[in-house]
Amino acid sequence: MAKKSDLQRRVLIGRKLAMARDMAQLRQEDVALEIFGTPHKNRMSEIENGKLMPDAELLSVLCQKYGVSADWVLGFTIEPELDKTASVAGILFNSLGEMMSEYTQAMAFQLSMAAAQHIASFPKALTVELLEASKGLIHACLSQDQSIQEKVLPELHTLMRIVRECEQNRAKQIRNLEMAIDDVFQREENDLQQKALIDLIQNKKRFSKASLQQQALDEVKQIGLFAE
Repeated sequence: MAKKSDLQRRVLIGRKLAMARDMAQLRQEDVALEIFGTPHKNRMSEIENGKLMPDAELLSVLCQKYGVSADWVLGFTIEPELDKTASVAGILFNSLGEMMSEYTQAMAFQLSMAAAQHIASFPKALTVELLEASKGLIHACLSQDQSIQEKVLPELHTLMRIVRECEQNRAKQIRNLEMAIDDVFQREENDLQQKALIDLIQNKKRFSKASLQQQALDEVKQIGLFAE
């Protein structure tokens, strides 16, 4: 049984071919007569409806006839014109879209890791409450008379030193999080530039020729130039 993706691909190709024929202002009968030698439009209708899959040779002939690129019919580019420059631009557009999706996922994962490490560095809730209570106690003592402050001055200095160290540690944790986020953006930007160059080279090799793989499915008929 044909997969849903295969059916969608055939329908997409058929619709693109029908659109290309309309842009070329040609009738199905005229195309069928020139290519198949018969004015009957049944074969063209089946191709454009997605019932028949044109082989690579027939697809190439139809694209030349309509003046469109095979890459556009196959969904590799966004420009229908038979232009190598436009074809390559469309391929790069699609590949960059996929690459940006991968880049976004990778960046989101690394940002999540940085946030998780930051959260893991948090002191326990009771420790935070103790720190805030200590700060309140210090302010209360400093607001008292000088005679009262002198009685608890050594203990007050010790408590103030501990509170100061805790505040410094919390500031370091926040700074580490900011540096981790900045590192993700800077490092991923450099990686993205390198990947774009590699992707450009690979796509030039991959899409140097338009091709359409045959579907090894019993219910998907494939039609060529010499079909009877």
